[in-house]
Amino acid sequence: MQQLDFSEARFVQLQNQIISRLQMKTAGIEARLHRQSPQLRIQQLQQKLQQQYHQLSAPTRKEITNKQALLAHAAATLDGISPLATLKRGYAIATGKNDKILHRSADVSQGEQIKVRLMQGQLTCRVEEKN
Repeated sequence: MQQLDFSEARFVQLQNQIISRLQMKTAGIEARLHRQSPQLRIQQLQQKLQQQYHQLSAPTRKEITNKQALLAHAAATLDGISPLATLKRGYAIATGKNDKILHRSADVSQGEQIKVRLMQGQLTCRVEEKN
């Protein structure tokens, strides 16, 4: 009877050892399965994609900003030399025959008809006197 009790205790002990080993093995397999999870891999790839996007788009954004600054400078320069800007400052643009801009009084004759463009509107004038 004592040997039966001993055998039973030994059997229970072996059974517990087997269960313990199987639980450890199961935990290892679960950990490996979690590391190989497609969801984890997807998250890693999404992070990598986002990093690469920022690395690729940063130089482009910088280039766009530089080009916008150059464009703004060019627009300001053009506005400064534009005939419309001249008119806005209170000057007028006089044109003679064939709508050529007049630079000197020698470009027209007395009695000739000229056009004077203002900021708002245009005048048709006749030259009465030249100096």
